[in-house]
Amino acid sequence: MVKQVELIRRVVAKTMELTAIRGWRPLTLAVIAAEAGVPLVEVFDEFSSKEAILSAFTREIDRHVLADFAFDGDGGGSTRERLLRLLTRRFEVLKSYKAALQNIELGGDLPALLSAASRIARSMVLMLEAVGSGGGGLGGAVRANALAAIYAYVVRVRRICQRP
Repeated sequence: MVKQVELIRRVVAKTMELTAIRGWRPLTLAVIAAEAGVPLVEVFDEFSSKEAILSAFTREIDRHVLADFAFDGDGGGSTRERLLRLLTRRFEVLKSYKAALQNIELGGDLPALLSAASRIARSMVLMLEAVGSGGGGLGGAVRANALAAIYAYVVRVRRICQRP
């Protein structure tokens, strides 16, 4: 298990590093494996595609954000305030991956875009659950999808405003 976790973290870190330098499109699993010093078969066993690596990256970000977020009985403010603190923390964690994130271009790749939307929605369900708002049921699905849409919009605006 430890070896698997180390492999995942190594491949994710190398993918983000390479994306920052070379861009997203030229990367292949073979290139990532070679640069990470991991046999291609091990990378393929864990990740079927580059999008699967992005899913692991998203889980890693979720893990960092939630590890820093303490939810006690009253939550320290309103649900809205807790959610704002949590999402602000998420942007702080993502800041160190700014160059890589700006180079990820999914363009007209519909399956990759749908996968990205699904990753964001899952993360937002988790964020809502962390602040005590719940992501279950129809109401939770509506809240999570609304939050995902707002989050995606903010990411897009930040990306546009910060480009040279």
